[in-house]
Amino acid sequence: MVPTETPLPTETPQPSLVVLYAPGSVGEQIAAAWQERIATLAQTDGFAFEMRTTVTEEEITENWQIVVMPGYEDSLPSLAASAPNTLFVVVTDATLPDLPTNVVQMVADPYAKAFAAGNTAIHTAADWRLGALLPGDSNNDSNLIQSAFINGVNYYCGKCGTAYTPLFDAPLITTLPTSSSGEAWIEVISELHRQYILRAVFVSEAASSQELFTFLAEINMIVVGEQKPAGIEGLRWAGTIRQDSLAVFEENWTKFVSRNYVSNIIPVPIEVVDVNEDLLSTGRIRLIEETIDAVADGWVLPLSPDYP
Repeated sequence: MVPTETPLPTETPQPSLVVLYAPGSVGEQIAAAWQERIATLAQTDGFAFEMRTTVTEEEITENWQIVVMPGYEDSLPSLAASAPNTLFVVVTDATLPDLPTNVVQMVADPYAKAFAAGNTAIHTAADWRLGALLPGDSNNDSNLIQSAFINGVNYYCGKCGTAYTPLFDAPLITTLPTSSSGEAWIEVISELHRQYILRAVFVSEAASSQELFTFLAEINMIVVGEQKPAGIEGLRWAGTIRQDSLAVFEENWTKFVSRNYVSNIIPVPIEVVDVNEDLLSTGRIRLIEETIDAVADGWVLPLSPDYP
């Protein structure tokens, strides 16, 4: 009897993988939100899921189907070039040229958002008495955000000078580092209101806290912001400025999986939601939306050009 050869075990194929690449620069809250929702999408469609804070070219294998990046990293071009069969989906501040064809950019323009925030908030402020709490970290981006916000205000009302004392030109902007406490923001807006009798305030995500919103409710201030809080009685919330990259990713998920997306550039729209029509009428919202569309279409620039 001729002995038969024992068959060698076949290698088990690795499952197709979706990777969330979220280094420390992304921020813990953003990374956690993306992790929760992308893990659900991936597992529902039969993909394995991993979250990583570092990725090297050597680690990317054939089973890596999609790499999701909530923020741009300088390593992206080389990573994408080294893995042409892997789709890279990245959130960017602006359209970046000369990236490999397997990169999809979801463009979330922060300056267009700041412009929309200023343009929306000024509609709520009687006598243009508008304040704003914006991040003030010592970098050029913070300065540009402030400039875009001011431009959004001025686009609607020009000089925006108050008619009665104390006189000032809107908006009155106060900045603090993003790490500042709720108490610190309360202190600065309280002093601003004491000096200038504000009627409305824009609260950036960096300034948002339950303590601050509770205080603003107590002084009967109209508020436009980026995050509507829950459970604060008496808060006069006029509307939320939303630019939701994660929602856009979810909307395009099946297209990413099938490689059936229309373009490598996907704009992340700006919306005004959670609208209180007693504070922002239908007509005002129409004007605001027309302005947002004009910015998106390139007819209005959120930042003033540098003239020679």
